[in-house]
Amino acid sequence: MNKKCVGCGNYLSTDPNDLGYCLDISKFELCKRCFQFKHYKKIDQKLTVKKADIENYLNSLVLDNYCVFYLVDPTNFIFDLEMIKRSMNANQFYLIFNKIDYLAKKNNLSVIKSRLVDNFKDHGINFSPNQILFNSIYLTYDLRKIDRLMKKAYEKRKKAIFLGQSNVGKSSLINKLLKLNNIDKKLALTTSPYLNTTLQINQIKRRDFCLLDTPGYLDQTNGFFDLVPRRIKRLVSYQW
Repeated sequence: MNKKCVGCGNYLSTDPNDLGYCLDISKFELCKRCFQFKHYKKIDQKLTVKKADIENYLNSLVLDNYCVFYLVDPTNFIFDLEMIKRSMNANQFYLIFNKIDYLAKKNNLSVIKSRLVDNFKDHGINFSPNQILFNSIYLTYDLRKIDRLMKKAYEKRKKAIFLGQSNVGKSSLINKLLKLNNIDKKLALTTSPYLNTTLQINQIKRRDFCLLDTPGYLDQTNGFFDLVPRRIKRLVSYQW
């Protein structure tokens, strides 16, 4: 039975070793991992991607061959500082503040950008305002600029790689880019409110761009694993 989990998109399986393990495929729509997170807010740490996993992956890359788009949540980016510093060794680096809808709409984005530059400078990270981009769930903001940068990088044989913590919206942003380029919906990446939906690297290559979607990592130093279930529910982007 080729039935996918409605949460993470993995094929449901009765094999406990599979990512889509499900007790009863005919009865449930979710794999065990997504079911536990949705109903009990329990995180299966055996199936989560840790910061060390992403660091090891970055160490295996020659970052000079990549254009890095690092996505952060405007309410939680303080926990990304170490990884941001590590990723800035790339040939090109851009910081995307995703889910910018969290901020008051009346705020002037240029003012926000200026404050962000100053804030990062206080933490020893120097950004040019041109390296800071904004994305939204509902509005386009810098979507077309991200698309142009991605294609310009590919002209120089650089792949675009999207990094960031779990549930920050990497796959959703990539799907918006695919839609902008009229790419077949069948190639859309699976997205969901569940943490670590993406557990492996996905590459999409076309004539004028090549991008990599990476698993989001869960960093135990950011306190997420210490949160009670109701707090976890408030942190994910989708409310059940």
